[in-house]
Amino acid sequence: MYLGMFRSRMELNLSFQVGQELCDHYSSIRENLQAASVTHAESLSKSSMRQLDVLIDQFSRPAPIRPKNVFDLNLASGASVSGLMLTYLIVMLQFKLSEGA
Repeated sequence: MYLGMFRSRMELNLSFQVGQELCDHYSSIRENLQAASVTHAESLSKSSMRQLDVLIDQFSRPAPIRPKNVFDLNLASGASVSGLMLTYLIVMLQFKLSEGA
């Protein structure tokens, strides 16, 4: 049992590290694209500048978090899970109170 928990914590820690590295790379790409647009503004054609602007725009948006590629983890899903847990807790408390009466 303890070995399974230890393994899960190691996997969780590893996934956090990989996720942080991915976010760092994502930010680095965005910064490099922005620097390229400033540095090479005169030498690029208008269509190339538009393509570069589109890339910068895409890398400026936050990357979605998709656990196991099943669903998007965002504020709405977090609120939904919190509401579900609160509802479950209230129902369990009602059952516990009815047993005591």
